[in-house]
Amino acid sequence: MRQEIMEAVGRRLRGVCPNVFAWRVTDLSAEELPALVYRDAHDVVTITVGYHLHKLTLECDLYCSGEAREMRELLAALVRAIGRDVTWGGLAEDTQIEAGSETLVAEQHERKVWHSHIKFGIEYLTDPWES
Repeated sequence: MRQEIMEAVGRRLRGVCPNVFAWRVTDLSAEELPALVYRDAHDVVTITVGYHLHKLTLECDLYCSGEAREMRELLAALVRAIGRDVTWGGLAEDTQIEAGSETLVAEQHERKVWHSHIKFGIEYLTDPWES
Protein backbone atom coordinates (compact mmCIF):
# COMPACT_ATOMS: atom_id res chain seq x y z
CA MET A 1 0.00 0.00 0.00
CA ARG A 2 2.84 2.42 0.82
CA GLN A 3 4.24 2.08 -2.70
CA GLU A 4 0.81 2.67 -4.23
CA ILE A 5 0.41 5.83 -2.15
CA MET A 6 3.86 7.09 -3.13
CA GLU A 7 3.05 6.54 -6.81
CA ALA A 8 -0.21 8.49 -6.39
CA VAL A 9 1.68 11.30 -4.63
CA GLY A 10 4.25 11.44 -7.44
CA ARG A 11 1.55 11.65 -10.11
CA ARG A 12 -0.23 14.47 -8.33
CA LEU A 13 2.89 16.48 -7.52
CA ARG A 14 3.89 16.54 -11.20
CA GLY A 15 1.23 19.20 -11.64
CA VAL A 16 2.92 21.57 -9.16
CA CYS A 17 6.08 22.34 -11.13
CA PRO A 18 7.93 21.01 -14.18
CA ASN A 19 10.66 19.05 -12.37
CA VAL A 20 9.56 16.59 -9.69
CA PHE A 21 11.95 14.10 -8.11
CA ALA A 22 11.47 11.35 -5.53
CA TRP A 23 14.35 11.09 -3.07
CA ARG A 24 16.72 13.28 -5.11
CA VAL A 25 20.00 13.64 -3.18
CA THR A 26 22.20 15.38 -5.77
CA ASP A 27 22.31 19.15 -6.29
CA LEU A 28 19.88 20.72 -8.70
CA SER A 29 21.20 22.69 -11.65
CA ALA A 30 19.87 26.14 -12.54
CA GLU A 31 18.19 24.59 -15.60
CA GLU A 32 16.16 22.25 -13.36
CA LEU A 33 14.50 25.07 -11.40
CA PRO A 34 11.77 25.26 -10.33
CA ALA A 35 11.89 21.80 -8.81
CA LEU A 36 10.16 19.74 -6.15
CA VAL A 37 11.83 16.88 -4.25
CA TYR A 38 9.63 14.61 -2.13
CA ARG A 39 10.37 11.67 0.14
CA ASP A 40 8.51 9.31 2.45
CA ALA A 41 10.49 10.12 5.59
CA HIS A 42 8.99 7.69 8.09
CA ASP A 43 5.97 5.58 8.91
CA VAL A 44 4.49 5.27 12.41
CA VAL A 45 2.32 2.19 12.84
CA THR A 46 -0.36 1.83 15.50
CA ILE A 47 -1.39 -1.78 16.00
CA THR A 48 -5.08 -2.28 16.65
CA VAL A 49 -7.39 -5.27 16.59
CA GLY A 50 -7.73 -6.48 13.01
CA TYR A 51 -5.63 -3.86 11.21
CA HIS A 52 -2.64 -1.56 11.39
CA LEU A 53 -3.04 2.22 11.21
CA HIS A 54 -0.11 3.89 9.44
CA LYS A 55 0.84 7.56 9.54
CA LEU A 56 3.26 8.06 6.69
CA THR A 57 5.16 11.36 6.92
CA LEU A 58 6.18 12.92 3.64
CA GLU A 59 8.58 15.82 3.23
CA CYS A 60 8.57 18.12 0.23
CA ASP A 61 11.29 20.59 -0.71
CA LEU A 62 10.56 23.24 -3.33
CA TYR A 63 13.34 25.18 -5.08
CA CYS A 64 13.15 28.12 -7.45
CA SER A 65 15.16 31.13 -8.57
CA GLY A 66 13.64 34.54 -9.00
CA GLU A 67 11.59 36.33 -6.39
CA ALA A 68 9.79 35.27 -3.22
CA ARG A 69 6.46 35.67 -5.03
CA GLU A 70 7.26 32.72 -7.32
CA MET A 71 8.06 30.53 -4.31
CA ARG A 72 4.85 31.53 -2.55
CA GLU A 73 2.88 30.63 -5.69
CA LEU A 74 4.61 27.24 -5.91
CA LEU A 75 3.96 26.59 -2.23
CA ALA A 76 0.29 27.47 -2.65
CA ALA A 77 0.06 25.11 -5.65
CA LEU A 78 1.66 22.35 -3.56
CA VAL A 79 -0.81 22.83 -0.70
CA ARG A 80 -3.74 22.80 -3.16
CA ALA A 81 -2.41 19.61 -4.77
CA ILE A 82 -2.07 17.87 -1.40
CA GLY A 83 -5.59 18.88 -0.36
CA ARG A 84 -7.34 18.10 -3.65
CA ASP A 85 -8.20 14.55 -2.54
CA VAL A 86 -7.03 13.69 0.98
CA THR A 87 -7.76 9.98 0.40
CA TRP A 88 -5.45 9.74 -2.65
CA GLY A 89 -8.09 8.02 -4.74
CA GLY A 90 -9.33 5.87 -1.86
CA LEU A 91 -5.91 4.57 -0.81
CA ALA A 92 -5.81 6.55 2.45
CA GLU A 93 -8.12 7.60 5.26
CA ASP A 94 -6.87 11.18 5.63
CA THR A 95 -4.05 13.63 4.86
CA GLN A 96 -2.96 16.52 7.03
CA ILE A 97 -0.25 19.15 6.73
CA GLU A 98 1.98 19.06 9.79
CA ALA A 99 1.42 22.25 11.75
CA GLY A 100 4.44 24.52 11.81
CA SER A 101 6.34 22.51 9.21
CA GLU A 102 6.31 25.13 6.46
CA THR A 103 9.51 27.13 5.96
CA LEU A 104 10.67 29.63 3.33
CA VAL A 105 14.36 30.55 2.99
CA ALA A 106 16.49 32.42 0.45
CA GLU A 107 19.92 30.88 -0.10
CA GLN A 108 22.57 33.07 -1.66
CA HIS A 109 25.51 31.20 -3.13
CA GLU A 110 26.55 31.68 -6.76
CA ARG A 111 22.90 32.55 -7.42
CA LYS A 112 19.82 33.28 -5.30
CA VAL A 113 17.69 30.17 -4.79
CA TRP A 114 14.49 30.04 -2.79
CA HIS A 115 13.86 26.92 -0.75
CA SER A 116 10.64 25.93 0.97
CA HIS A 117 10.05 22.82 3.08
CA ILE A 118 6.73 21.31 4.13
CA LYS A 119 5.69 18.06 5.83
CA PHE A 120 2.41 16.25 5.63
CA GLY A 121 1.06 12.97 6.94
CA ILE A 122 -1.02 10.39 5.14
CA GLU A 123 -3.00 7.99 7.31
CA TYR A 124 -3.92 4.63 5.86
CA LEU A 125 -5.00 1.17 7.02
CA THR A 126 -3.50 -2.22 6.19
CA ASP A 127 -4.03 -5.77 7.26
CA PRO A 128 -1.62 -6.77 10.01
CA TRP A 129 2.00 -7.12 8.84
CA GLU A 130 1.45 -5.43 5.50
CA SER A 131 2.81 -2.04 4.55
